[in-house]
Amino acid sequence: MVFNDSDFKNLCVSIHNEDDVLEKNKPLFKSMFNGLHKHRRVDLEKMIKYIIYMYDIKSPMRQLFADVDERKKESAGLAGYDLDKDSLRIERIFNFDDRDISQMVTSFLKYQNNKSWAVLQSNEEVLWQYHQELLKPITNFKQDKEKLQALDIKSKLMNECDAIIKRIESYEDKIYGQDKKLIQSIQSTPTSPEMVAYVPEAQKE
Repeated sequence: MVFNDSDFKNLCVSIHNEDDVLEKNKPLFKSMFNGLHKHRRVDLEKMIKYIIYMYDIKSPMRQLFADVDERKKESAGLAGYDLDKDSLRIERIFNFDDRDISQMVTSFLKYQNNKSWAVLQSNEEVLWQYHQELLKPITNFKQDKEKLQALDIKSKLMNECDAIIKRIESYEDKIYGQDKKLIQSIQSTPTSPEMVAYVPEAQKE
């Protein structure tokens, strides 16, 4: 998908198509991510961009990509990661196996000071992780009892997914209010490179 600069004009920091973002915004990022000195890594600027694209309450990515997995890939691409060459690194970031990502995302969500948005993001991450588990085949069981136990666990996971979806919808209502219907309308409309998704003003608590 092709984006315009105007798509990202409401982000908390101007990062889209910007170089040297880390150097230009170092004092702000120190506050936003609870100090940068703890995160010494060659891809720090890319990771910061990824977090902002992915988790900024005013980012258009959530409205454009309802699927969390797809949204993460698009955000990583925008941040400057090569989805092929950097596949191992970004997979760890996506799965929160990277040593810095959990701490930095948590700090960023706290910085935005919107509890509903923070909990919404957490619920979506858990839902995505449950979905990954549900897709794994049930194999290599020596006894039928073990297979039945695994099926029972999957059934409970599916019930929990239903509960999480309801929680997500509830937090969406709190955050977007009446704009939610507009978002759904946009998502159901075919999008060309020339068409830019509307970004509603997220409501603060």
